[in-house]
Amino acid sequence: MIYIAFITFRDIPKDNIRFVDTIVGFLLGTIVAGVIGYYFGSSQGSADKNELIKTEKRENLNEN
Repeated sequence: MIYIAFITFRDIPKDNIRFVDTIVGFLLGTIVAGVIGYYFGSSQGSADKNELIKTEKRENLNEN
């Protein structure tokens, strides 16, 4: 985030623009992928696990 803020408010030498574009693209892509992966992957997996645990508890109670 510091890098993105720094290049936003500073002048970039013309020779380094492509290098900066590559780094910013990688950083933003990683951030977006992490957020989406957490929301759909981790959160959904956690919800599925909780539902499985509830189901198992109900089945164990019914058996006893």
